[in-house]
Amino acid sequence: MASVVCFIKNPEAGKVKTRLAKDIGAQKALEVYHRLLKYTKEVLDPLETKKKLYFSNRIEKLPYWQDDSYEPEVQSRGNLGAKLSEAFSNELTQAEKVIIIGSDCAELLTEHLEEALETLDQKEVVIGPARDGGYYLIGLRKFVPGLFQDMPWSEPHLLKRTLGFLEKKGHSYKLMEELSDVDHLKDWQEVDWK
Repeated sequence: MASVVCFIKNPEAGKVKTRLAKDIGAQKALEVYHRLLKYTKEVLDPLETKKKLYFSNRIEKLPYWQDDSYEPEVQSRGNLGAKLSEAFSNELTQAEKVIIIGSDCAELLTEHLEEALETLDQKEVVIGPARDGGYYLIGLRKFVPGLFQDMPWSEPHLLKRTLGFLEKKGHSYKLMEELSDVDHLKDWQEVDWK
């Protein structure tokens, strides 16, 4: 049994895509985020796995995500590392392998998720590296203590530090295709489906 988790920020102007908002304003950035959420749902829909939505603040019914095949949860408190750690430890009690993605990768395809799930049959960890030095996807088949502690979240050397940790501790991993998250105006301008 596999589980795919999508981390979602509750869509509110001024609270989402804040770096993008500096260039296009909070309202336009919110519209972009809604487009990204709709796109992410289209990517997730074909998967025949357990699917969960982890909201940042509260469970919310989104008009374009009225789908009972997604179980809603609320992310734990703390930084992204604490949220990922808690989500993985919860989900891995109910599933043999778990993948967590964000909701702002406009290049993500269903095939990437299927490949990540297959990879976890051979490797302990799978990571989808983002062009900004972070990652758009991470998957585990068993909980890795310390993997999300004291990491440089939202900084360009997150991936490097994560891989260094896995190598030092002797965990097997595979990197997937590098994709781009939408954080800045240039990222959004390069999206071909909008």
